[in-house]
Amino acid sequence: MIRIDSRAGAEAHEYEVIVVGAGPVGLLFANFFGRDGLRTLLVERNAGLGDSPRAVAIDDEGMRAFQAVGLVERISKHMILGYGHRYFDRNGKLAIEINPTSEEFGFPKRNRFHQPELERILLQQAGAYPSVHTLFGSNVTKVETAPHGVEVHLDEPWGPRTVRAKYVIACDGGGSTVRRHLGIRMAGETHPRPWIVIDTEDNPDDARYSRAFGLPSRPCVSIPGPAGRRRYEFMLLAGEDPDTMTTDGVVAQLLAPHCDVRMVKIVRRAVYEFHSLLADRWCVDRRVFLAGDAAHMMPPFQGQGMNSGIRDAFNLAWKITAAARGNAGPAILDSYELERRDHVARMTRLSTTVGDLLATPDRWKAFMRDVSMQASRMIPRLSAFLRNMRFKPEPSAAEGLFLKEQRTPEAAAIGRMFPQPRVVAPSGQRVLLDEVLGNGFALLTFNGRPAQAFAEFSQPLWSSLGARRICVADGVADSASDADAIIGDVNGMLTGEFAQRRPITYLIRPDRYVAACILPGQAEAAARAVAELLDLPPARTQSADIAA
Repeated sequence: MIRIDSRAGAEAHEYEVIVVGAGPVGLLFANFFGRDGLRTLLVERNAGLGDSPRAVAIDDEGMRAFQAVGLVERISKHMILGYGHRYFDRNGKLAIEINPTSEEFGFPKRNRFHQPELERILLQQAGAYPSVHTLFGSNVTKVETAPHGVEVHLDEPWGPRTVRAKYVIACDGGGSTVRRHLGIRMAGETHPRPWIVIDTEDNPDDARYSRAFGLPSRPCVSIPGPAGRRRYEFMLLAGEDPDTMTTDGVVAQLLAPHCDVRMVKIVRRAVYEFHSLLADRWCVDRRVFLAGDAAHMMPPFQGQGMNSGIRDAFNLAWKITAAARGNAGPAILDSYELERRDHVARMTRLSTTVGDLLATPDRWKAFMRDVSMQASRMIPRLSAFLRNMRFKPEPSAAEGLFLKEQRTPEAAAIGRMFPQPRVVAPSGQRVLLDEVLGNGFALLTFNGRPAQAFAEFSQPLWSSLGARRICVADGVADSASDADAIIGDVNGMLTGEFAQRRPITYLIRPDRYVAACILPGQAEAAARAVAELLDLPPARTQSADIAA
């Protein structure tokens, strides 16, 4: 275990943000706020980071969030990037294979990591920011909201203390202390069958795909990990005692069909109950927010538990920064739950449904499932739908900080995450799009005349947002432009977005969601609408020197 015993910032009682919980989600929040320069206190009840690999999967949206804090290259060195999944039916025969190859958001859709390594990297970078202080071994005993902010009462190793902040974000897990202090309930269900999870190292099975076995006698899963790691998960059957099932002899019997126990190192065995739960509310007084498992829990069958928490951080962090800096009004914070709740609910339903189907001990249900899967292989479009994971809920929101009232074909992009292809940067290098967009808002347009691409966008709002102006052109040329950067499309993904449409400009938020589609002649009206959307008083849009 990595142990940190720090009183850094112990004398400072005023913070802009207090993050409770130093798991991956809390550490990601700390990195966002450190990058943005917010005075942040990261509080963790344990004496140091954990050494258990609880979560194991990061999807393409999660990788994009880590890219936003400049960590994707570091963490990629310790990951398996891109892997498949094979499902075997009740007779042990391959029924379906999932192997998505497209990278709409810049990264493979399925990636494996080792959680202790990820947390160590996140903590190292967060700690390098002067504005971020860490406090381990401290428990939250009380949380009180007030008009000026939030008071958090702590029980530290050296005694009690009260710290104050504008905002508190609870990332302290499914048993969240903060949620309990605020009296917020979670609704949903706990699944009737627990599972045993066995983590191994020095495993010679280096297949770059996971395996799921729909055996009614005992559903199980084998999952690859980086650096010779592999995880095995087995459903406990009715009447089986969890303590007995984790003994050496039983573990060896469970692993025998999958590996030679003498050839691997067993580093962890634990029994888990799976939950499908949503907190009744995720925000109190626009001051205290729940994120990750503190706000929602889901079964692991789609590997989306931690990824949903990462999406929470990507969505909320920039809004907290904007509100704390006065670059948006407090009303924008209401959009966090509004934008995230439905997507989490859809992902939870998918994870629950997949678990019920693939991990059923019911033989008749297993038979019907396998017949359906075999039939799907005969239908090319359905087979491609499954193979490419198109069943996964897309990153989108029906409501929130979006100009949804538009009724044009181009408006279909609003409320969705914008794709991230490789582009030719002004330097001539091929880079991922976000490296050009920057960390704030961006105006992205396709215009055959780059010199006049943003002639209409003279309104003070765009400068007050710090929005970078990016023009997609047929080639990178003509430096005499009002754009901050002219980029070239490498694989046609961007020009495909703009193909056969009127000249259009997308307003892309810091979390890469499309906030608005602005047609020629609409820049003035769009500026007013976006200012209202961000709860900005008119005076805040008159100065061009406000940083986003």
